[in-house]
Amino acid sequence: MDKGSVIQIEYTLYDAEAGIVIETNRADEQESTGDGGADQSQEAQPLTTIVGSGRLIPGFEEHLEEAEEGVDYSIEIPAEKGYGAKDPDLVETITQDRLLASVPDPRSLQIGSPVTINNRVGILQLLAAGRARIDFNHPLAGKTLRYEYTVTKVIKDEHEKLSAIVESLTGRSGFSFESTEEALVITLPDDLRYDARWGSTKFDVVGGLREHADAETIIFKEIHPIRVAGDASEEE
Repeated sequence: MDKGSVIQIEYTLYDAEAGIVIETNRADEQESTGDGGADQSQEAQPLTTIVGSGRLIPGFEEHLEEAEEGVDYSIEIPAEKGYGAKDPDLVETITQDRLLASVPDPRSLQIGSPVTINNRVGILQLLAAGRARIDFNHPLAGKTLRYEYTVTKVIKDEHEKLSAIVESLTGRSGFSFESTEEALVITLPDDLRYDARWGSTKFDVVGGLREHADAETIIFKEIHPIRVAGDASEEE
C-alpha cells in the first residue's frame, strides 16, 4: 500500500500468548465469540485508516505498507512495536479515600475495573488495608499481539475518500462536501455543534485533508434552520 492510501480493514486482534480475542470488527467473529473476550460494544464495520498516518500501532503500520488488497494476513507484533513494555513506575498506590473520592459510584468498584484519577485511566489491581493499587499502563502494554486482517477496500473515489478521511479523524458520519474552485466546503452534521471536542478536532481534520486529499482552503459550514413550534423534530 502506498503511504497516504485511504483503506478499509477487517481484522481480529488476539493476545498472541493467551490466544484470546481482544477485539474484532468481523461480524462472523463477533457471533462466534459470543460472550467471550472480544469487544462487541459496536456494530461490526470496517476500520477506515490512512496508510502511514501513525494512527495505528507501529508494527501494524509497517505491515500495511507491504499489504495488498483482498489478501488475508496473520502477523505477530511484539510489545515494543505495539503498546510498549510495561512500565513499573506507572503502577501506583494511593489511599482508599482518594480512590473513593474520584469515582462516581464507589459501590461499582471491583478488581480489574477501570478507574479515572486526575484524568488518567488505570486498572484497579488491589484494594485492601486502606490502600488501592492502580496500573496506569495501557491495558495491552507488555503483550505480544496477533492481527488477522484483510484490506477489504482501497478508496479511490474522491467524494468517498473525503468522507472516509473525515470520519476516521472524528469518529462521526453525516458530513457533506462541496468542492469549488476556491475551497472545499464541509457541511457539519447537526449534533456536532454540541460536541465540546470539535474545537480541537477540526484542526486534525484540516491537517488530514491537506495532507491526504490535496485540500487547501477549507470552509466548515453549519446550518441553523428556523425551528417551527410543534414540528416533528421539536416533538420528538
